[in-house]
Amino acid sequence: MTSLSVLVPVYNERFLVAASLERLKVLATSTDLERIEVIVVDDASKDDTPAVLEQFQRDLRPDPKMTWRFLRHERNGGKGQAIRTALEHATCEITVIHDADLEYHPRDLLRIVEVFVQENADAVFGSRFIGGEVRRVLLYRHQLGNRLLTFLTNVVTNLNLTDMETCYKAVRTDLLKSIPLLSRDFRIEPELTIKLGKRHASIFEVPISYSGRTYAEGKKINWRDGVAALWAIVRFALSVARAAHQRLDGRHHPALPRLVRSRDRKRRRKPDPEALAPRSLRGERHQPGLPADPGESPGGPSLPAQLVLRRHRPRYLPPRVRALRHRHLPERHRARHRRPRFLAQHRQRPRR
Repeated sequence: MTSLSVLVPVYNERFLVAASLERLKVLATSTDLERIEVIVVDDASKDDTPAVLEQFQRDLRPDPKMTWRFLRHERNGGKGQAIRTALEHATCEITVIHDADLEYHPRDLLRIVEVFVQENADAVFGSRFIGGEVRRVLLYRHQLGNRLLTFLTNVVTNLNLTDMETCYKAVRTDLLKSIPLLSRDFRIEPELTIKLGKRHASIFEVPISYSGRTYAEGKKINWRDGVAALWAIVRFALSVARAAHQRLDGRHHPALPRLVRSRDRKRRRKPDPEALAPRSLRGERHQPGLPADPGESPGGPSLPAQLVLRRHRPRYLPPRVRALRHRHLPERHRARHRRPRFLAQHRQRPRR
């Protein structure tokens, strides 16, 4: 048994949102789900969508298995922003994204949940191109664009996905919340896929049905979103973790000194020599409350090996100091070189 959080971003869907949310009630028939929560985020719709959502909320009947939560943005932020807002309120073990446009049917979510129960999956994608029950024949050039974006994402992540742009991406909630999502629009699809691939997540695919719609029926994505997705693939493929702080075991760990140098270079100012110096030569060896050794935690479990921050090694040191650090000097010379005065005069100078 598991639980499922359904994130529903909504924007100008007054004709379809009620029917789309009504379909989600089929999830209550699953024997694998003990709790279901639906989080609907109205992304500042300009039509009658807020009124339709209010009416749907009034007509809801109490269900001990399903809970509903309705949120609204004062300003339009895009699909990515709506997903981030809904994700903050997700409390179940699995989180999935569902569009309120009737292109996807929630009955396919039942098979996606089965994969989480039967397999040790971190994420399950619903693929529209591997033989679902029903698929509407529509927009061939859009399909070519989807296959191109999927191909490029596979090259970047070394995965063999068949549908990267699918809406149905189910991810374990704790893993999804640990990923810093930056995109505010449809670029969140390649961003999430690439970041899951970089984290070596165990990803499965399930065939799903798809009933696309035309632009006359309200389809919003266009060729500009395809170009933006291309740029997003390049951007997130070359990105490196640049967080200034990482939260490990409830504590903030300081960033690597090279981030200090890049930040100061961008601002065109001289870097702080104290921040550039190795930890052993700094006035304050480590931040209060943090263990002296990054690999050990006093009074608690040791930190995971992949999360331990590496010590900064200065690039330029005098030969004698470098030999001292690597224990290549005879014992009789070490005492003289250990003097603080000797080490202070060879402290690394900030690069201009």
